Amino acid sequence: MRGQADLRAELVEWIDFAGHDVDADAFMAYWFAKDALPDAEVLAHLNRPGVRHVIGTNNEPRRAGYIENQMGFGSRVERIFASGRIGHAKPDAEYFTHIEDWSEAPTPAHVLIDDTKRNVDAAQARGWDAFHFTDQTRDGRSAFLDRVA
Repeated sequence: MRGQADLRAELVEWIDFAGHDVDADAFMAYWFAKDALPDAEVLAHLNRPGVRHVIGTNNEPRRAGYIENQMGFGSRVERIFASGRIGHAKPDAEYFTHIEDWSEAPTPAHVLIDDTKRNVDAAQARGWDAFHFTDQTRDGRSAFLDRVA
């Protein structure tokens, strides 16, 4: 997740060890496609004018590339910050610092929507505005975005 190992190499080793007869690239393509579940309401918010949009994800580089290219998010956001590319993962402070340094915006100008509570807590501890996105909080997301935009 922090880019210290290559997913494909690890997968090839596991497939060989387990004795499976599957191509690692085909396995990753299947896995990434099955795990690609974008939220239509979140996507609609990416079209808001006057707001910088980035994606911050705890994914290794190959999955991040899939998100950028096959899912098409690379053309919808200014940048994708993937833990495997930058060497730090949420909720580590270095992950958030990396984004702050890149954006050159004041810390309170940063917003995080995340489905993991510890990531939300870490962002809030830094001074970011953050929303814990779950099935139970889904209805409050639009009001949150309207408030912070």
